[in-house]
Parts: sequence; C-alpha cells; structure tokens
Amino acid sequence: MVSEELWRRVEPEGSVVVQIDSRSLRELGVWPWPRTYYAEAIDRLLAAGVREIAWDIDLSARSGPDTDRALAEGRVILPAFRQSTSPEVVGEQHFDTLPYQMFRDIAQIGSVDVSPGPDGLIRAVSDVHSVAGERRPSLFALLAGPSAISGDTFYVDFGIDPKTIPRVSFVDLLRGQVPAERLAGKSIIVGATATELSDILAVPIYRSMAGPVLQAMAFESIVQGRAIHALGPAVSIPGCAILVLSLFWYGRRRSWRRVLAAAVVTGAGLEAMAIGVQAVAPISVLTASWLLGALLPVLFETARQVEAQ
Repeated sequence: MVSEELWRRVEPEGSVVVQIDSRSLRELGVWPWPRTYYAEAIDRLLAAGVREIAWDIDLSARSGPDTDRALAEGRVILPAFRQSTSPEVVGEQHFDTLPYQMFRDIAQIGSVDVSPGPDGLIRAVSDVHSVAGERRPSLFALLAGPSAISGDTFYVDFGIDPKTIPRVSFVDLLRGQVPAERLAGKSIIVGATATELSDILAVPIYRSMAGPVLQAMAFESIVQGRAIHALGPAVSIPGCAILVLSLFWYGRRRSWRRVLAAAVVTGAGLEAMAIGVQAVAPISVLTASWLLGALLPVLFETARQVEAQ
C-alpha cells in the first residue's frame, strides 16, 4: 500500500459516528448504561430521518424485560463477533458472541470482526465472516447495502481522513442537542470511542483508531468506490519478469554504476506509478517484489565485474 499516506481522498459521504465518548460516560454518570438510553437514542435518530442505524456495542446479555423490549422495537443492525478466551495466548480457543435472542429475532446481525496483518496492523477487511457456524455479512457491508456483500476482502482506503467523518456525542444526541439536518439520510454507527472502553485498533498511518470509526472507514471505502484490491499475480508476475529481463538486457556491457542508476530510476518510476494508479482507481500495486527484482541485475552485474577484475 505505497500510496495510502500520500493521497487524500474527498471527504466522507454518508456516515456519522455516534460516539460513546469520555464526556458521555462522565456526564451520564453510570456504566453500563440502562438500555432505555439506547432505545431513546434510536427514537431520536429515526425521528431525524436517518437511513440506517448500526450498533457496535455488545448486547449479548439480558437487561430488564421492559428495557430490552424498548430497544428491540428499533430498526437496527446489531453486532456479532468472535473473541479469544485468552487473547494473550497464541492458538487459544475462541467463542462467538451474538446479540441476546430477543434482538436476534427482529434485527439484522452484522459481524464486527477484523484481522490484523503480519505486522499487527489492520489494513484489509472482509465483508463476510463466519460467526457461530454461519456466514454473516460485516456490519459495514450491511450498512452499504446488498450489493456490498460478496465474500470479498479489500484494503480500507486510509486516504480518507477519519477526522472528516462526522461525529456526534451520545450524550448530545440523548439530550436532543443534535440538529436533525446533521443526521438526515445518513448511515449511523453507534459505538465506543472512549479509550477506557478498550475498542481501540492498530492501523497504518493513524497508529490507532476506534472500532466504530474503522467500520465507518470501511463503509466509506465501499460507497465511494474506494474498496482497494491488490493487483493480481496474472499481471504482477509477468510485469516483474519483463522488468528484470529488461534490466538484464540493459546491463550487458555496461558498468554496475549505470545498471544501479537504471534500477534506482526504475524503482522511483514504479513508486510514482503505484501512487498514480491508486489515486485514480481502487487498485494497489504492491511494488516490493518489483523493487527486489530490479536489484537482481545490479547484483548480478556487480558480481560479474568483481569476478572479471
């Protein structure tokens, strides 16, 4: 993902994050909140004319029958997720968490699972996950609509600046202090952004990001046509082979310095090409193998001339 930091896209189009932030926790004065708070928030969002509401909050346990019933009457997407019994132990067993049965009977269920890469950072997301023995669409894919659910994995466009995603404090929503025009027609994601609630994920560029904000970034990547896919091997392997053979041909009867200069220029051109391609289309050109290939003729020519000397 060469250009993920160098290119900034347009501002988000259709999402709003309702934050369970530190101020909401402090001013409402109790945690966990009674579910009447959630039911009232749903009523206010629907009255404002939102398009869809998704909750990135664990609702797997019972509360009181009256408060659960009030929440169940809302039109929402609720989360499912898989978690480890001991996150610090590699290979530990997992268990799946679904909303309380009353909610499952009437709400859409969306997975909020994400998986880090080998470096521990979350770059790619899948629009379908296996949870409790079933294939369930991701929460962001349900928000984006049926056409977004394909079993696909894609890179989130981190060129979208998360600071531009509109955010509303939960306590302001609950008190009726959010103008309806800020919410009308929007897809709403309600979730924890307060550090003390621990829904913080490691991502590139921005280092860390709250879970609901990452869901909004994935949603925006889809609706803006910026769900990024890596260039497939059918193109990258022949392209890399042509590059290496071309540099080998150029290096015949030339000094290693000229071959090195050609490799440096080629590498710079590849990086510029990758940035340009990702700027105009949701395609990531993974240049690492190409750059390593460009070094092979340099090493070969250097070894040949050392042997000749």
